[in-house]
Amino acid sequence: TKINEKEIVKYYFHKNNRWDLYFKNNILIQLPSKNIPDALKLYMQFKKTNKLNPNAIIDLRIKDRLILNNG
Repeated sequence: TKINEKEIVKYYFHKNNRWDLYFKNNILIQLPSKNIPDALKLYMQFKKTNKLNPNAIIDLRIKDRLILNNG
């Protein structure tokens, strides 16, 4: 994926095999336990055409769905 890894300030691995990524601009991405590349691709497509506010939460845990809480 084309996510800038330098923008990630921390990450958290959950016991149910999924990750949360925290970025410098306080954006949180909640990843699923499976099909992570597909979820990140969906996020990148969304990011190209939409502005994300600081403190936004992007939930990608449901397959082919992006749930946004835009802070």
